[in-house]
Amino acid sequence: MKNVVLLSSSYSGSTLLSMLVCSHPNVIGFGDTYNYQFVDLDDTRCTCGASPSYTCPIRLEIENRMRTSGADFEWLTSNPTPIFDFLRTNRNAISLSRKAAWVPLFRSLPDSARLRVLSDYYRENKIFMAALAKIGDYSHYFDGCKTLLRLELLRTIFPETKVVHLIKNPNAYLHSFLKRKQRHDHGIVNGWFRYNASAHEYREILGPENYLLVTFEELTKKPEQVLQEIDRFMGVPEREGSVEQWMDMGKIHVIGSETKNFFRQVDEKAPKWKTDLNAGQLAYIKKRVAETSWLHPVFPDMSSIHPH
Repeated sequence: MKNVVLLSSSYSGSTLLSMLVCSHPNVIGFGDTYNYQFVDLDDTRCTCGASPSYTCPIRLEIENRMRTSGADFEWLTSNPTPIFDFLRTNRNAISLSRKAAWVPLFRSLPDSARLRVLSDYYRENKIFMAALAKIGDYSHYFDGCKTLLRLELLRTIFPETKVVHLIKNPNAYLHSFLKRKQRHDHGIVNGWFRYNASAHEYREILGPENYLLVTFEELTKKPEQVLQEIDRFMGVPEREGSVEQWMDMGKIHVIGSETKNFFRQVDEKAPKWKTDLNAGQLAYIKKRVAETSWLHPVFPDMSSIHPH
C-alpha cells in the first residue's frame, strides 16, 4: 500500500479533491477524517451514504481488522499525530498535538530516535496501512488530513511517500475564509503563506519527483486533465472519459460534500472576491505573492490585479 499525502490549507477544496482522487478504483481515502472530537457526530456523513460517517462499513471493517491485529483503534478517538490515550477526548490537547510548530523538533531527530520514542504511533499506522491493503483492490492510500506534522512523522516509515499540494488563489482563499469566520485579514493571509511555504518545502525534502503542485482553479476548470496528471504522478492507471463517469459515490468514503457535481459550479463563484475584497486586502496579498519566489509563477496574473 503506497502512501500519498494531501497538503492543503483549510477552505481550499481539499474535500473536493479527496472525493475526485478517491473515485479511482485503486485509491482509498477518507478526507479529513480525524475531526470527530470537534464536530456533532450525528451531523457527519460519509459520501457513500453512511450517516453518521463512522458507521460506514469500510470504516468499521478497518477498525475491526486493526483490533484483530492488536491495535486499540477507534475512529471516534483517532488522531493523526501522537497523543496520550487519556488526552484523546481533550479538545485543547488534540489541537496542540497537531500544531505544525512541532515539525522542526521532530525533523531534528534521527529516524532511530523517532521510531524509539513513538513506537506505538508507528505500530498503529503500519497496522492501519496493512488493514487497508486487505479490504479491496487498493494500491494507494490518499491521506487527506492535511497535517504537516503527520507527514513529517510518517515519512520515517513510508520513505517513498508522495505529496499532492493543493493551493488556492490567496484572494479566493481569504474570501472563502471570511465568509465562514471573521478574523484579522493579515493574520488569515499570513497563516495561508506560512502553511503553504512549509508544504512547499517537501518538494526539496522528498524530491521533485514525489511532489505535485495543483491549483484549485485548474482543478475546477479542467478536472479531467488535472486528475489524469495526479493519476500519472501517483502511478495508478489513467482514466478515460469524464468525471461524471468516474464518480460512484457509493464507493467513495470521504467525509464532506454530498454534491458530486459541485466542481462544475465553482469557477462561476470564485470571481466574487474581485468585488468583495477591499483595496487594502488585495494590495497586501499581491505584495506577499510578489515577494514569494516559488509562488509568483503559480499566480502570474496577480500583477494584473488592480485594487478597486
